[in-house]
Amino acid sequence: MKVLVVSLILLHVSQHALTVQMEVYEGVESVLLPCKVSFVLEDTTVMWDRYDLSPKNVHRWFEGRDELEDQNPRYRGRTATDGAEPGDLSLTLRTPQVSDSGNYTCTIRKLRDELRLRDVELNVKGQFPAWAMVLLVLLTVGLVAGGGSAVYLWHYFTTVSKVEVDAGADSVLLPFKTIPNLPKEATVGWRRLGLKSTTVHMYQNSRDRPGKHNVYLERSEMRKDLLETGDLSLNLKNPKDRDSGLYVCTVSMDRRVLDRKLLRLQVRVPHVEVVEGAKSVVLPYKTAVQPPHDVVVEWSHNEPWPMIVHVYQSGSNYTEKQNWLYRNRTEMKEDRLQNKDLSLILKDPNLFDSGTYVCTVSKDGHVVKKKNVRLHVKDTHQVPDEKNYTGERSSSTPLMADPSHVSVNSMSQDFLD
Repeated sequence: MKVLVVSLILLHVSQHALTVQMEVYEGVESVLLPCKVSFVLEDTTVMWDRYDLSPKNVHRWFEGRDELEDQNPRYRGRTATDGAEPGDLSLTLRTPQVSDSGNYTCTIRKLRDELRLRDVELNVKGQFPAWAMVLLVLLTVGLVAGGGSAVYLWHYFTTVSKVEVDAGADSVLLPFKTIPNLPKEATVGWRRLGLKSTTVHMYQNSRDRPGKHNVYLERSEMRKDLLETGDLSLNLKNPKDRDSGLYVCTVSMDRRVLDRKLLRLQVRVPHVEVVEGAKSVVLPYKTAVQPPHDVVVEWSHNEPWPMIVHVYQSGSNYTEKQNWLYRNRTEMKEDRLQNKDLSLILKDPNLFDSGTYVCTVSKDGHVVKKKNVRLHVKDTHQVPDEKNYTGERSSSTPLMADPSHVSVNSMSQDFLD
């Protein structure tokens, strides 16, 4: 008779579960989903479920033991029940993420009867709030200036993940790993923030939709099994100096954000400084592997218009295509390939030589490698009239730089694989 009475109570009360709303920001260590009762029947199973998932099982607990064989993989290793006090069926969810937002149901089961005790509506907010994203764009276009908002946003800029790569590398990976087994209906979008937010890559309806913008066309790539693995990283090919900036990846479904990642990409360009009037300056490019003997090495300068600065081909300098502005002012040693050194010597640098130089290595008409080097030629009038680079004072020319003393802020050591 007692079992029959309990059974009737379970069926009746299950229709009146209480709902609790909870809100937490992503990044906290854990969140407690409350569920307490005044009694616990013997031989009962405690169940925490999310009915919008498959499998729905978030956590199972039976007589002090966890039963996690059919637990949803996204919660693996992130759930626990205390059970220190009788009737305390609360669930601890570690490292809550935006994708954990949803309705959690606490239920106890005895034999075939279930008692739905508590519904917890959990809302996990991302670390980069939507209003901050809006202010970021406004600040970028100059509509908002200074003040506390700028200071608050600067906190985000300095704490977001940073990825660095040398200009001319084959590719760079923008990492983003979230929980596996994302819904098939989810949309994953990578965008670059700036004066105008630009779509870099989109994954929607189980298909890749690369950005149509010319800058990223055919340069972006994502894993084919990204929803299953939760690896939403973006592979950006041939990173350029202009690719530096803020990128955001958003996972959404039915206009609801499931997860978001913000990071900053910095494409490094070797920077060389020299004073106008120096005898020469070296634009460095040293390789890790000796390039084949039949490659063509071309140095170019695109400011103020595209110009060919120097061509090295078939083991010798080739000057027929060279722009007249650089005639008799450039040199590459004949043993450059053997010494793994494709650096360019530019003689008599002047102010108009300042800008970005590109070294393109090609074989059989196909580009194998590219490298950017930025040159800054300083005006002699902007430099203090102290000792020249050779350690002596000059009576006529304020500063005459020795090439061995040219300031090189960074030098790449990469090349062909």
